[in-house]
Amino acid sequence: MTWKLAEYTLEGITQEMSTWEPSKNSWNIRKNSNNVWRPDFSETEPTPIPTVTIAWLLWHVHWWWGNALLVINHENDISYQDCPVNENVGKSLAKIKKLNNQWTDYLGEIRQSDLAMPISYPWKTQEKPLSMLLLWVNSELMKNIAEIGYIKHLYENEYGK
Repeated sequence: MTWKLAEYTLEGITQEMSTWEPSKNSWNIRKNSNNVWRPDFSETEPTPIPTVTIAWLLWHVHWWWGNALLVINHENDISYQDCPVNENVGKSLAKIKKLNNQWTDYLGEIRQSDLAMPISYPWKTQEKPLSMLLLWVNSELMKNIAEIGYIKHLYENEYGK
């Protein structure tokens, strides 16, 4: 159900729409002084909390979903600084589809006994069963897709489809 919502929401997102800033206080993806695309980000949540762009949210999905896949494959997760930014929205959307395919493949191979396997991602301070990570991925994806959908609606109402 979450992936069906994602397919519906991600359809028709344009490059211009993806980087549109819905407020003066928006996190986006930007070129840094070394001409490398990076996300706006802070380890501690600023006050007020910034709005985000679709491009930022797509990067954010790449980061946490990619990390979930790394961890379940017994690899180390990566920091936000090491997660590449796809400045091209088409490539970014393709990456999310690829992550979904990898996740679907993993879910197809999982055994009941795997659900109790201890995982520390994304909690870091304590291990929880793999089943909690599976639920978290679905919840996080649904939340991020809903945010993308809302920004998309704001953009379309502001500039038309």
